[in-house]
Amino acid sequence: MKRIFWITLLIIAVIILIYNAGKSKLTPANESEAQQVPPQKMGSGGGQADVKWQTVQSDGEEIYVVTNGTYSVWPHAHTDISGLGPGGKFPDHGPTPVMTTNITGYGYGFNTFIASNLPESDIVGAPQSVRKRVKGNCETRHYQMFGALFFTGKNLSGYPIESTGPENFERKLIPGSLFEKAFDILCKIASEQKPPVLTPDLTSEQMASRDEAAFRNLSKNWLNVTASNGKVYEVAMDTISRNPSDIWPAATLRAATVYVYGPQEKPFNPKNVQRFFFDCHDHFQTFQQDWSPVAYVPPLSVAAKVASIVCDNSAQ
Repeated sequence: MKRIFWITLLIIAVIILIYNAGKSKLTPANESEAQQVPPQKMGSGGGQADVKWQTVQSDGEEIYVVTNGTYSVWPHAHTDISGLGPGGKFPDHGPTPVMTTNITGYGYGFNTFIASNLPESDIVGAPQSVRKRVKGNCETRHYQMFGALFFTGKNLSGYPIESTGPENFERKLIPGSLFEKAFDILCKIASEQKPPVLTPDLTSEQMASRDEAAFRNLSKNWLNVTASNGKVYEVAMDTISRNPSDIWPAATLRAATVYVYGPQEKPFNPKNVQRFFFDCHDHFQTFQQDWSPVAYVPPLSVAAKVASIVCDNSAQ
């Protein structure tokens, strides 16, 4: 029994020695490595498991950036407008001018977190690391700080002890700085983002319906005029105006004016919208993208029928 007791005791002693030897080898290395790995949590209360940190180093210093933050892509565009009146002015009455937006390029930006360990301080209880929220514009190369959170331990460990609010001004990059290097990394990721879809694609029928709705808002009252060939023209009665003070300068005839849509088509065709101008003495001209020459009003024509309506209804 004594032999069994001593053998058992020896085995336990050996196990304890092996355990302590292994612990003495592993613990210092793990503690050392823990100071070198990027931060693994976003602050108090734990962090997001899918946060991706990247270390940025320069001249022996390093900071950490979240590379899967929020990225912004915005278009650079100019708008061409067709259907304007003379002098590039919007018509007083008539169809909404057609606006075509052309994309010439895109701008990029980011909104993410940047963290760093703070220098050793002789102040008891001083924070050891800080996490800052940064919004950057890759075109202007300016950025703005949206607050900072300070932690008791390195690599955002421990718990937060103080914070600062967002700044109300922008900062510019310092050439050659560590943050400029991180800024360029984030902007490269931002430039690889898929540009946004500005508007859903519309079918030709949907675009025609949209254009017609805008045109119908011009007038609540409409009068149909039928041509000798049977085609129908619609007169926007609420757009009739006689001797208007604000008539287009390029108009030669100024006695009366009105908008007319015709001949009717389905779907709606904005190219069939014309503005008629009359002198109420058997002469007329039209405008639709360009001016027509002044012409005599043929008897029984659509222009003659419209002239009789406009000149009678616009009489003072």
